Amino acid sequence: MVCVKAYYSLSLNVGKFGLDVFLNQHIFGLSEIPVHFLCMWSLETAGRKVSLMGALILGGSLCLLTLIVPQSNYIAIAALATCGRFLMNGAGSVCNVYIQELFPTSIRQTATALGSTAARAASMLSPVVNLLEIYHFPIPTLVFGSLASGIMAFLLPETRHTELPGSTEEAEGKRENNTLSLHFPKSDQK
Repeated sequence: MVCVKAYYSLSLNVGKFGLDVFLNQHIFGLSEIPVHFLCMWSLETAGRKVSLMGALILGGSLCLLTLIVPQSNYIAIAALATCGRFLMNGAGSVCNVYIQELFPTSIRQTATALGSTAARAASMLSPVVNLLEIYHFPIPTLVFGSLASGIMAFLLPETRHTELPGSTEEAEGKRENNTLSLHFPKSDQK
């Protein structure tokens, strides 16, 4: 949801980066091509978890940096927004692969549909989030530049070079072995 919300919010704000709208849109379009090749390489070398965390945290940070740069420096703002959108697009590609590998076969289609529904809801919220700029200029950037999702990706298990889980028991077992988990002692209640 965060990836799509940031992607569409930046796409809808293409006219507010100071440069020509058509030039910005052309640059945004050119950045679409290499991101998927970079994602394929990143998924194989770094893994799903690191790729997702890196893309979300770095992309969100670049979006937040647009608030620090003076608004008169159009080239820097356009470059930061393009790089942020590039990384959010990459995070979306990683999410599509990650969702397929996280969930067991019995609920994989339902989980994919739920993820797709959340993404579509985020795309519908993007124009509304951009309208929050009426109240205070940095609010939309703070919303789609959120770093919390990248940090929370730390809790997901790594699925690179592992077999897809066939049942929920297998998925739970992998999750306990691959993530940071808190173990509380069980009390004997009768």
